[in-house]
Amino acid sequence: QNVCNEFVTIENLFFDSSHVAAGGVKVSMTMGTTVSNSFFIGFNQAGIMVDQGHETMVSECWLAEYYWSEKHAQSACKNGEDGSVGISVNGQDNIISNVIVFDFTCLGVLVNGAASLIQGVHSWNGGGVAISVNGTYDIQDRIVDSYLDYSTLQIVNPKFVLVEGNFFFNTHAVLLGSKVQQLIMRNNIYSLDKYGGKNSIVVDVGAKCGNGVKIEEDINGEQTVSKTAFVRQTRVKRSLFQKD
Repeated sequence: QNVCNEFVTIENLFFDSSHVAAGGVKVSMTMGTTVSNSFFIGFNQAGIMVDQGHETMVSECWLAEYYWSEKHAQSACKNGEDGSVGISVNGQDNIISNVIVFDFTCLGVLVNGAASLIQGVHSWNGGGVAISVNGTYDIQDRIVDSYLDYSTLQIVNPKFVLVEGNFFFNTHAVLLGSKVQQLIMRNNIYSLDKYGGKNSIVVDVGAKCGNGVKIEEDINGEQTVSKTAFVRQTRVKRSLFQKD
C-alpha cells in the first residue's frame, strides 16, 4: 500500500502557523499515525492534512484559522469551497474523534476517501461547511455523535453512508451529486431555528434517490415559537388517541 512509516505519534503540542505556513501537521503515506491533544491556529490550507496511507487517528484537538481576537475576512469562506480546512483527509480507514474546529475556519473536516469514522466533532467554524464527505467512489463513511453548529453537513454522492446521533444547531444537511443510495440517517436532532433553513435535509436538484435510503427517527428540536421547520423522514407514523 506504499506505506513508508509506522507508529508515529504527535501529541501535546501547540502549532501556530502565523498565517504564513500552509498548516501544522502533514501526515503522508504512513500506517498507524496518531495526532492527539494538540492545538492548531493560523493555518492557510489545513491545520492537519492526512495524505493517503492507512489508519491515521486524530483526537482531542482544537483547530482555528483565526483566533478569537484576530481580524479576519469571512468573505473568503464561500460554501467551504475556498480557504482553510481544519482537518483534510485524503485516504481511507481513518478515525477523527473528539475534535473542535472553531472560528474562523472555512471548512471544518473534509473527508475524501472510504471507510473513515467521524465521531464527536464539534464544528462552529463560521457558518460554512462543518463536515464535507466527498464520495468520489464507494465511500462507506460514518458520521456519528457530532455537533454541527451553524455549519452544514455536506455529502457528495452518498453511498453506504451512516449519519446517526448528530446535533444540527441552526443548520442542516446537504446531499449533492448525481445519485443518493444506501444512505441511512437516523436519531439526529435538528434545531433549525432562525438560521438553519426550513428543511433538515436539502437534496441537490440534480440528485436522484436510489435504493436503501432511510431517514427515520429524527427529532425536530426547533426552539422558535413558529415551529416552521420541516424534518424530513422516509417513513411517516400517525397515532390517534380516543377518550371515551
